[in-house]
Amino acid sequence: MCTGLQINYPGGSVLGRTMDIEMSLDYQLNYIPRNYQFAKDLFNQPLVSRYRMMGLGFNDYIPLKDGINEHGLVGITNEFPEFNLYDKTVDPTFDNNEVTYLRSLDLLNYLLGMCRDVSEVIEQIATIRIAQTDAKGQSVISPPFHYMFTDPSGRNIVLEPKNGQFEVKENPYQVMTNSPKLERQYHRLERYMDPEKPEEANAVKGLPGGYDPVSRFVRAYYFSQLSLKPTNQSEACASLYRILNVLSLPVGFLKNRQREDYTATLYISGYDPNTKELFVQDYQNPKVYRVSFEDIVDLDIYQTIPIPQNFKTDLLIH
Repeated sequence: MCTGLQINYPGGSVLGRTMDIEMSLDYQLNYIPRNYQFAKDLFNQPLVSRYRMMGLGFNDYIPLKDGINEHGLVGITNEFPEFNLYDKTVDPTFDNNEVTYLRSLDLLNYLLGMCRDVSEVIEQIATIRIAQTDAKGQSVISPPFHYMFTDPSGRNIVLEPKNGQFEVKENPYQVMTNSPKLERQYHRLERYMDPEKPEEANAVKGLPGGYDPVSRFVRAYYFSQLSLKPTNQSEACASLYRILNVLSLPVGFLKNRQREDYTATLYISGYDPNTKELFVQDYQNPKVYRVSFEDIVDLDIYQTIPIPQNFKTDLLIH
């Protein structure tokens, strides 16, 4: 599942997401320094970061689910269960110096580690292919993902995979959920409102109330457009977290009977491309924590940092 949303404020923006997944997973903040080998490509060649990056990942593994680099490029991954997304196998006729074959799990790290901004993402993605096996024919884990990116300019794009390559789509609505494709999301949004005049929609009766991707897309866009326009970063973050909390899944709402587990919103993260800050809120802890690159003690080593996950309150009167 998962919902991504960008909120603009004068001179900047914040991009955030709900992480909706099985609750048995642990997660943490990962910091990846420059010149760090974060993975290998499908020809077993090392992938080394050009830029510092940090974000959130699972079970002490390096692949980020969402993150930001030292230049303010921000990206998130969401599930995208469509057909014919990736190559079945690596094509040995491709020149490895011109085309980079990756797992989908490593694409976000690769782009954050190699690109300064959205324009460079667009240039770089033309040289990348995703496959389900490596050059030796061994199966690799390449889940169905699509990706949303922004940078300090506020430009928002979505990368959608198709036949191993990616389509770059400008995203003026600044929302991403899951399937269907972005154009179909826009078309279904228009069933509920005129996107140019969302204030004319009947919010009491007309909005979809489900948690399917289309319903979340419609509500996220509507809430973002009808909320009071933020005048600074603080107000933008408050608006982002209010909206994403409305779209989050409580524990127990969706049960995975095969795994005896629940799908729920594990965390809500946010990123400011201009200040290069990360914000995160755990599902059990309503407090929002903030991290910047300046807070990292040693910028030259890979680090994992736990997120406080117990419910906390602060005294009102000391």
